[in-house]
Amino acid sequence: MELFRNAKVVKLISYHVAYLCAGLDEESIIQGRNGTYPTASWTVEIVSNSGSKPIIRIKSCYDKYLTASDLPLMLGWTGQKVFQTRPQDLGPSVEWEVDIISGNKVRLKNLSRNSFLRATGGMPPWRNTVTRQIQNAESNNDWNWDVQIVQRHSQSPAKSSTTEQEKMRGLSFLVFPRVSIGCVFVVKKVGAVEVQLSSWWLGEALPEKTSVACERVEFQNPVVLAK
Repeated sequence: MELFRNAKVVKLISYHVAYLCAGLDEESIIQGRNGTYPTASWTVEIVSNSGSKPIIRIKSCYDKYLTASDLPLMLGWTGQKVFQTRPQDLGPSVEWEVDIISGNKVRLKNLSRNSFLRATGGMPPWRNTVTRQIQNAESNNDWNWDVQIVQRHSQSPAKSSTTEQEKMRGLSFLVFPRVSIGCVFVVKKVGAVEVQLSSWWLGEALPEKTSVACERVEFQNPVVLAK
């Protein structure tokens, strides 16, 4: 209970040492390695703190709530997608019960689906995905999240020489919602040298893949072009 008392903004770090991040398409949820971007920060709203397990809502930098859905991550596999949404009526799908494991380590249980927020590891296409899933006897640390308090209600935002918004200005996109063939180039100038990563995808929505590409190269200020 004390963990979220007066918490205004938090970051959630998975067992895979990656942050819970709002996708740049303003809809998806992913794991990201760079916690300095605003997409890794979540605003906390307390729904109930009367019991031993507080109930919260968390909102992305796009002013959208972490929301449980019934859509499978992939057909034939367990695990349902979570999204960023802005529902007209706030209900159980955006409410998460905080189960404190120890210290700052928690599990988040969605009240409408009776399932927990899970950070998936392993090989693609599971890597860096986030789902909601019912725990079983073989449950592992994928359900555990470390909470990092960024700002409390009694505090002012931390001042720094480079703000998160300024860091994001170095990130530019030219994306199309869906194409038959897409290529994402991630380029960063190091002196007079350009370092480039390029990857090809077939029939995929580019915004989510672009975000993943940024995480792979771990650039502080990447310039992303897609066509």
